Amino acid sequence: MTTSKTSAQQAVLLLGGSFNPPHFGHVETLTASRNFLEKEHNFKIVGAYCVLTTDAYVQNKLKKEALQFSHRYQLCEATINDYFKTEVQAKETNESKESEKVWIFSSHAPCGSAAHYHNRVFEVTNVLGNILLKKRKRSKQTFTEIFWSNQQHKNITRIVVMGADKVLNKNGTPKWKQYMESASKGNRDYLTLCIGRKGFSDTVLDKYNQDVKQGVVSNKVFIYTDLNVRDVSSTQIREVLWTYFQSKKQAPDIADEKKSTENGSLPITQEYVQATLVPLMGLTALNYWMKSHKEMWHYLNFFIRISLKSMKKVITQKKKKNLIKKEKMFVFRSNVYLIDRNNTIKEREKHL
Repeated sequence: MTTSKTSAQQAVLLLGGSFNPPHFGHVETLTASRNFLEKEHNFKIVGAYCVLTTDAYVQNKLKKEALQFSHRYQLCEATINDYFKTEVQAKETNESKESEKVWIFSSHAPCGSAAHYHNRVFEVTNVLGNILLKKRKRSKQTFTEIFWSNQQHKNITRIVVMGADKVLNKNGTPKWKQYMESASKGNRDYLTLCIGRKGFSDTVLDKYNQDVKQGVVSNKVFIYTDLNVRDVSSTQIREVLWTYFQSKKQAPDIADEKKSTENGSLPITQEYVQATLVPLMGLTALNYWMKSHKEMWHYLNFFIRISLKSMKKVITQKKKKNLIKKEKMFVFRSNVYLIDRNNTIKEREKHL
């Protein structure tokens, strides 16, 4: 679809997730989404955010492998910068020596979902925007070019990017029907872009095409597409790093045993770690992890200890309450028994 750039609708991409850790696959997902939307749907993508979810969610999901938000943020920033330094510059031709400006950022604060974070970005004042700007440690020109220099920033379309593995409910029904219903009620003012993934694409694509033909779903609320994105998993990265640090006795024991350690086939040398992970997450992010891993786990263990203490307090309080209830019930039953006994004695005395 060919359209003029002047008529293109400005938009910002929002990709939510744990980012524990982030990798180039996340950045490539946003890059491929931008190319698809600008080519096929007349959008001009002016920026993107990797929206990091809360520590509580990551802790509940990954247990001992969870990382604090501040560390995930630093890793995310490093991965994004490394991607634009290596991957983008590698594609540059001799004619074009200027590298592409960084247009992807990390969320300044943890958020439960990308859909919630877009409200925090677009409804804040310019004063708050300047405060966030200092925290982000990015150039003022880059930041304002994307958001604050545009007086019409409220007219920018927000596009939440999600994977096809998250678009179906547990009963197999597609979520875009819920999106359409909430949009019709005025409760949904952003677009959702679903990216196909292995094992899920065929099922979702069939249902999507069927609903598009029937007019059930609108491309103003939900768009589905299959894109060629690098298949990288945060789980694979964690397995390599945790196995390496455990061999050095610098990592806590993990509850679930890894398949790689069971097979005993995974090398644990530092050279192997660098050769495997630098192409996936970048050298800066990997070096940050190698230097800060003890601090990450120290915080995590402290968080776990605090959680256990609070749980013990709750348990003891419940036990005390139960004991008090039992004592009250015992006293009540004893009084009832005494009353009944006295009544029976009085009745017997009447008959004598």
